[in-house]
Amino acid sequence: METQATITEWAKSVGIKPDILRAVMRAKEEMDEALVDISRGDIAAAGVELADVVICLHVAASLMGVDLQAAIDTKMQINRNRTWRVDATGCAYHVKTA
Repeated sequence: METQATITEWAKSVGIKPDILRAVMRAKEEMDEALVDISRGDIAAAGVELADVVICLHVAASLMGVDLQAAIDTKMQINRNRTWRVDATGCAYHVKTA
């Protein structure tokens, strides 16, 4: 099973430059590719692109010194304690408090 550490080592081994901004921009590019695949109905290809997004995010997180899984766990704890509203499209937004 791949981890943030093994993904980061792979990125270094292939010569990916240690640039946080570029890693995040690359994740966005991969997300755009997933959106195109989804719009075409190619869910399998979209899944591969989403995996690329996560890989790029693991690299970015490593460069920032962030344990991405720990950050997700922390954020999910916050999310579970929030109040949510769902719009007509089925998308959820947390209710902002003062």
